[in-house]
Amino acid sequence: SSSEPGQDDRWKAPGHHLHFWGHRGLQQKVWPRLKSNNLVIHSMVRCFHEQQTLKGNMVDQHSPEEGTRPHFITCTVEHDSIRLPLEHLVENQMAEVTFVPVSKVNGQAEVEDILAAVRPTTCLVTIMLANNETGVIMPVSEISRRIKALNQIRAASGLPRVLVHTDAAQALGKRRVDVEDLGVDFLTIVGHKFYGPRIGALYVRGVGKLTPLYPMLF
Repeated sequence: SSSEPGQDDRWKAPGHHLHFWGHRGLQQKVWPRLKSNNLVIHSMVRCFHEQQTLKGNMVDQHSPEEGTRPHFITCTVEHDSIRLPLEHLVENQMAEVTFVPVSKVNGQAEVEDILAAVRPTTCLVTIMLANNETGVIMPVSEISRRIKALNQIRAASGLPRVLVHTDAAQALGKRRVDVEDLGVDFLTIVGHKFYGPRIGALYVRGVGKLTPLYPMLF
């Protein structure tokens, strides 16, 4: 049938930039699926920037000064899918980012260091659940719990919520991943890490009416 070539011959790491089949798979399988489902997980930080700056949901009237750029917090060992878009935003003066170093003892991003980096303009904390190189499990549940408590204080001061995202690509299929236990607002996964096609998915907690996301290709 006409679908057989796509099913049998084109799943050779679609999107991988080092070989022909990766490019071909990207064009024929990945981009159409992403467009049809509006799931572009690796550009989520760009989505946040566009939403927070153009719609004013982040800085709004609570910003220290008009035109203040949104602030993101991540760690120094994040996957390139998070790190590179953030660096791009910084280079183009579209956002400010704090890269929290991980502990030399356990390889984790320390909760206290993340909280200490929060500013009035902070809109997102993004910390991976499991590191793709070391296997270290990050304290995402504790980060979410502490940010939730901090958000109550921020609300009383008229400041916007800080949202929490985790990249769970390396954890799903290898350990329990429960969004309720993690307490995150956003969670991203990708199928090829647990024997599925190389398609991403984005979990969004019920904040769509407060902070809608408009997926964009980065």
